[in-house]
Amino acid sequence: MTKPATSSRPQSTDYSASLTILDGQYKGIDSVNLKARVGELSGQVGKKNKVQLESIALEVAHTSSPSQLALQGPALSASAGIHNPDQSIGVHVSAGASLVNAEGTLNLNTGNSFTLGAGLGLGFEVSAGLRDQDQDGDSEICFRGSIKVITIGGCIEGLLPKGLLKPASTQTTLKLPQSK
Repeated sequence: MTKPATSSRPQSTDYSASLTILDGQYKGIDSVNLKARVGELSGQVGKKNKVQLESIALEVAHTSSPSQLALQGPALSASAGIHNPDQSIGVHVSAGASLVNAEGTLNLNTGNSFTLGAGLGLGFEVSAGLRDQDQDGDSEICFRGSIKVITIGGCIEGLLPKGLLKPASTQTTLKLPQSK
């Protein structure tokens, strides 16, 4: 008799669905990746709750760099949860409508990152959290804020005690100090 396969991966409690007219990815010369979506209605429920109606979205990235540029056409969205756009875990709340939005993120190999964006729209976004993107045991404090006309965000490594976040293969867990 064979035993059923087991997994150490925790079961996800997030559920999502989307309907997209066109969704594509192009891996071009010089290691440039382009992702495009046209006409998407999506929703997610769980640790991140989100509903979004998006007409056009483009992302450009280079495979040798985790930095990226993104352009979004007319869109409506609202979200709240603990999973943040910068891959940190904390708190995130947003709601808004935008005619156009452009954003760039510069990720440094040290875990530090900086995001700057501009757009035409109404709404807000705020998030704060912790992550260890480079998995060196030194946590990054992350923040992000937007009033849809301007977006600014960043993650800074080295401000917290080393080892505060314990990286896991499927999720980041917070290690709390033990009382003596």
